[in-house]
Amino acid sequence: SYAPGGAGQASVDATVAASYAPGGAGHTAVTAAVDATLAPGGALQVALAGIHAALAGIHTAIAAQWAPGGAGFAAVSGMLASSSRNSRIFHFNLTAMSSGGAAHIMPIIKTVPGLGAPLPGQQPIPAPEIIAVGAVSANFPAHRNAIRRLSQVGLSALAVAYNDNFGCVAGETLAARRDKFRLWCCGGVPTGGGRPVGGGGG
Repeated sequence: SYAPGGAGQASVDATVAASYAPGGAGHTAVTAAVDATLAPGGALQVALAGIHAALAGIHTAIAAQWAPGGAGFAAVSGMLASSSRNSRIFHFNLTAMSSGGAAHIMPIIKTVPGLGAPLPGQQPIPAPEIIAVGAVSANFPAHRNAIRRLSQVGLSALAVAYNDNFGCVAGETLAARRDKFRLWCCGGVPTGGGRPVGGGGG
C-alpha cells in the first residue's frame, strides 16, 4: 500500500499536497511562523537588534582605543617616539663602531611590544628580561668590544627581550650573529668593521 504507486502512498501524498497548498493547514502554519519571526519584535528582529548593539559596542571600544589618550593610540605613539629616539642612537653607535677599540655604545630603545622567540637553534630563555616599549635592556653590551664577547645564549636573550631576531637565521655561526647584532645597533648601516668586531667562535 505504501510502496511507490500504492494506495497508501498516494493518500499520504495527496494529504501533504493539500496541507501545504495555499490555504492548507500546513501552508497556513508555516506562513504564520515566518510572519511572526519577521514581524517587529519577532525573533529575527530581536536577533538583529542584538547584533547591531554588539557591533555598536565594538565600534565604541575601537574608537576609544584609538582616540588621543586611548591605549592603542598611546601604544603606537610610544613606538613612534622610540623609533625617533633610536635614529639618533644609531648615528652615535655608527660613529663608535667605526672608531675601533672599546668605544662606548648606546643601548637601543625597544620599539616592539612583547617578548620574541629565541634565535634559531637556541633553547627558550628560562627567565626572560621584560622590557617595556621605550626602555632599554640592562644586559645591553656597554661598548664595541663587548659585542665580541656575547654568547649565543646572550644574543638570544637580547632577541627575546627586544622581540627582534636581528636578522639571524638558522645555521649561522656565532661570529655571523655578532656581526648582525652590531649592524642592528647601527640601524642596519654597515660600519666597515667586518668580522673582527663580531669575534670568533661558532
